Amino acid sequence: CDTERVIDNQKIGEWEMTVRRRHQVHSIIGLYQREFKSVWMLHKISNEAVLITVAPSTETKSDGTQSSRRSGKGRFSGRISILMKGEGAVLPAKERVTYRLTKIGKKETRVEMATNISLGKSVGKKGTKETILNHLSVVDKIACHYNNMLSGVELTEDDGIVAAENLMITVHGRQKGIGKAAAVKKFISKNKAVRDLVKEHKFVRSMLVAVVNNNLSTIAKVEGKSVTLGEVEGTKIGKSLALSLATALTASIAVDEWILQFPALREIDEEHLFFRPMLEQIGYILVGEVGWGVKLRVFIGAATSLADMGTDLFVISTFWSEGKNSYFYALLASLVLSIVIQLFLVYVQNRKMGATRLVLEWLPVIVGIKPALDAYRVANGVKTELNQEVEHKVMMSFVKGTELFAEAIPGVIIQLMAIITSKKSVTNAAWMSLAMSAISTGFIGATISYDWDVDPSNRKVNPNFYGYIPAKAAKRSFVFGSLIIFSAGMLLIRCMTIVVLGLLGMRYAVAFICTDLGLFLLVKVLRGDFFYWIPSGGGKIEVIISLLARITVKLVTDFTSIAHTRHPNEMGGAYWLFSFFLTMVSLPAAISYYESTAEINTDIDLGWKAVKFLIPITAFSFVIFLASAERDYLKTFYSIQKGWESTVERFNTMKEEEEKARIVFKTSRHYWKSIEDDVKTWVEENWTRWEEEKPRWLDDKMKSMIPMDFIPTLEAQKKERYRRISEKNTPGGGGSRVLPILAQARSTLVLLDEGDSFRNKKRRIRENEIHQERVLKESLRREKRTLSAKRKTQETEEGIYEYIESKAMLRGDNSSK
Repeated sequence: CDTERVIDNQKIGEWEMTVRRRHQVHSIIGLYQREFKSVWMLHKISNEAVLITVAPSTETKSDGTQSSRRSGKGRFSGRISILMKGEGAVLPAKERVTYRLTKIGKKETRVEMATNISLGKSVGKKGTKETILNHLSVVDKIACHYNNMLSGVELTEDDGIVAAENLMITVHGRQKGIGKAAAVKKFISKNKAVRDLVKEHKFVRSMLVAVVNNNLSTIAKVEGKSVTLGEVEGTKIGKSLALSLATALTASIAVDEWILQFPALREIDEEHLFFRPMLEQIGYILVGEVGWGVKLRVFIGAATSLADMGTDLFVISTFWSEGKNSYFYALLASLVLSIVIQLFLVYVQNRKMGATRLVLEWLPVIVGIKPALDAYRVANGVKTELNQEVEHKVMMSFVKGTELFAEAIPGVIIQLMAIITSKKSVTNAAWMSLAMSAISTGFIGATISYDWDVDPSNRKVNPNFYGYIPAKAAKRSFVFGSLIIFSAGMLLIRCMTIVVLGLLGMRYAVAFICTDLGLFLLVKVLRGDFFYWIPSGGGKIEVIISLLARITVKLVTDFTSIAHTRHPNEMGGAYWLFSFFLTMVSLPAAISYYESTAEINTDIDLGWKAVKFLIPITAFSFVIFLASAERDYLKTFYSIQKGWESTVERFNTMKEEEEKARIVFKTSRHYWKSIEDDVKTWVEENWTRWEEEKPRWLDDKMKSMIPMDFIPTLEAQKKERYRRISEKNTPGGGGSRVLPILAQARSTLVLLDEGDSFRNKKRRIRENEIHQERVLKESLRREKRTLSAKRKTQETEEGIYEYIESKAMLRGDNSSK
């Protein structure tokens, strides 16, 4: 951090001054003092843009402590000073910084920054990184400065995020002895939008203080309009957010649930666009700071997975000790299959991230904490990196689905088969293991449905499907509890059906599953809805991935009836309901058929008990679920809408550009093939403006999803092609607007490590040059091939036109032209 900043010289009438500042740098053995002496100059390059340059001053000081040449005694005494006092002699350092401020609209400015720092010797990577990040934080300060000047009407969603960062910076940067309430008050006094909001709604000030304090409390009941509430009600409302943050999957879901509980917050949310994003960003920061925040989510994710795995291992050991080798090997095979599929999913997700990263991502799968890792990433809002295929939320659902498909469902079938065929009395431990497996499976299925529905981004993109879970906390609890019982009951009913058919012979069980599955695939193909919604590149690979995905989703839904899979992109509402009734009637039918045809009757009294008790309980929980859900969404449980029809409808009705882009470019091209020309026209009309404004949603990953032929001009295509080639040759890539700057800073760290040897620095510089040359040559080769193909096409077209024109002239007719 800076310890001193002085303006030595400032020219009157010109924007030029010499600034001398001292900076404290951390090193392995203590703190170093570095002094930057730089000339700041302002350049107006156009009516809309100014440039601020910072360059080292050419003047040299006569002060011996500032000179880079120092005697051995001085160097020794400096190190002694570092060790004894935590500070050393001041050494010169250099900085070159360029700021570009461009006006892109009314009260809207784009700030760009590039920095190059030389700190001298004895500074490691950590100290250099801290210094660079301190330089980059200037952009945050500029953004906060402009943000404080805007009114609530002028603030956008992105501005709300900046306001949240501004508030938390003020809270964290307060001096000792100053409480959080005073820091919040200071922020409100500086920020015009929040200041006006507090004047209009008095409870907001105390609410923000309670939110920032983040103390766990029960959800209070506060009714009334926002203008009638005071500070006491504001404190009650603010305290209620902490519990939502502790129990919800993400801060966005927590804030949405919290806002829906209080009419006053709903009023403000409808009036002010920045209000919700500001609170969501505050929530993400608080979740990362407080110990119980992320730990609770990670604990739930890990506990569910480890409990299920623990019961499986217990049953496996029991089968082994009792000599039931067939059941032992079957259950062990299902456990191994689950791990193998998860390893494959992780490989597909991270295959472009490099071998080291891939191995690190495999380790949580092998240890059994992959769900906990996914919960941590989703809870902290970790962005998907450029070379990763799907979002972390989608990957988390895939991993949970894999556990259901390859581990939980086979495990319950094997345990039921062992119980029914056992000649001895079944132990309480076996029943407990079966119940634990069923409940954990029901919990996983309910979590998948609940998290996808209450996610605000999903409700925004697809409001006609997501939203069946009500706003009131009590009703949400009823819905979630009924989903758990419903999924657990469906699992036991379906597994019991397979066990009864298996007693007749394996071919009966296989025939039942394959017939049901074949009918589903046939319906999908005949309706033109076979391809899965995730983009997979087309060709045979997409056919294989779609087939595997459809089979997996169908089997998991048959055994658990996860409410989310009624989505048009998955099974569809009508077929989901058909599978539900098929599972209900299949068990009594299978038992009756077994008793009428089996040569050796095994006592299946357990099956009839399931028919008498389990089916009514499951049906009753389904009725409770439907009664507690929002009635406007009941039609989604019997809808016949196809996946591509849903995509086309949402793209045509959605107005926001970010949501339109998510709908099409994060979905398989088969889903918007019928409106491909409309999508292309939309991109061509807006690409130039997007390049100038650089909206937050159009990050490098989103750009890579846009087909190259949709980009309007050859110059823009060339620029985007070079960017994609550069990222493809960089392991990991980037995921947001800020990441390229940080990536440049990280690469600079290697070059600026003054403690490294000259040989190593020279080698690394050379490696970087070779890499850049390789990327440039590859780009030029591709561009040359593209231009050559276009030239040949143009020559062919010109030859055809000349031929037609000559024929027309011979006939004396111009109609052919």
